[in-house]
Amino acid sequence: PMTVCQCSSLSYDTTIICGSLLLFAYIARLVSADSSYKIQNSDIVGVAVASLLLFCGKLAYFPLIVILLGISIKKFGNTKRYITCISIVAAAAVIGYLIPAVLMNTATKDAVDTVSENVIAQKEYFMNNLHIIPDIFITTFRARGGFYISSAIGNFGWLDTPLPQAFISIYLILLILTAIFDACVTSGINLYTRLSSLFVCALIVAATVLIMYLEHSPLVVPVGGLVSEGVQGRYFIPILIFFALGFSNSSLLKSKHSETVCGNASKVLPVISAAFLCVTVLTLFTRYWI
Repeated sequence: PMTVCQCSSLSYDTTIICGSLLLFAYIARLVSADSSYKIQNSDIVGVAVASLLLFCGKLAYFPLIVILLGISIKKFGNTKRYITCISIVAAAAVIGYLIPAVLMNTATKDAVDTVSENVIAQKEYFMNNLHIIPDIFITTFRARGGFYISSAIGNFGWLDTPLPQAFISIYLILLILTAIFDACVTSGINLYTRLSSLFVCALIVAATVLIMYLEHSPLVVPVGGLVSEGVQGRYFIPILIFFALGFSNSSLLKSKHSETVCGNASKVLPVISAAFLCVTVLTLFTRYWI
C-alpha cells in the first residue's frame, strides 16, 4: 500500500522502488540461471539502468551492488569482461547519484549552508561514546519498531492517515508467507547471494538509523539520547525484496503439505491483494479528494 502511495506521488521514492525491483529481477535471473548461460549486453544495460534509477534518489542503497558479485565469472565469458561489466554498473550508480547532486548544488549555490550546533554537538557526543551503538539500535527498534512496520505498509500523507491496524497485521503476515514460499521455490540461488543479501540489508538499515541519529535526531530532541528520530518505514521498502532473497532454499518444499499450501496460497493471495489494493485506493481517495 505505501508503495502504491509513493508511486502515485512526486516522491523520488518512485524511481528508487522501481530501480530496486528491476535490479532484484536481474540479480535473481542472472544468479539462478544455468551455468551455461552467457550474460548478454542487454543484461548489463538493464542492471545499469536499474542502478541509475535506484541511486539517483539515495546513495544509501549502493551496497546492493555487492550482491552482483555472486554472479559466476563464467557467465561473463572471462575475467576481463566481468570486471568491465561490474565497472559499468558501478559507474551508472555513481552517475545516478551525481546528476541530482550537481543539479541541487547548482540550484542552491547562492544559499548559505548552515550546520546546526546541535548536529555538531551530537556528532561529538557520538564519537566520544561509540560504546552506545548497540544500545541505540536496541532502544530505537523497541521504541519505533511498530511505527517502522506501519509506515512501511500503510501510513500516508504526513504519516497522519494510517490504515487500520488489523489491515496492517494481516498484510504483514501474508507478505512474510508469500516471501518465504516464493524464496523456497526459487532454485539456483547460491549461498554467497543469500548471505550477502541479508548482510547488505542489515548494513543499510544500520546505516540509516545511525545517519538519522546524527543528522536528524538532535534537531527534534536534546543532544544525546539513545533513540534515532526521523526514520520512516518507507526507507526500507527498496530492500525488503532483497531481504527475502536471503531465505531462498527448498527446505519447506520437502513437507508433504507444501504443494497443497502453495496451491491454496496461489488462489487466495491474488484475491486478497486486489481487495487490499481497493482499500488502499479508497483510503488515498478519502485522504486527498474528500
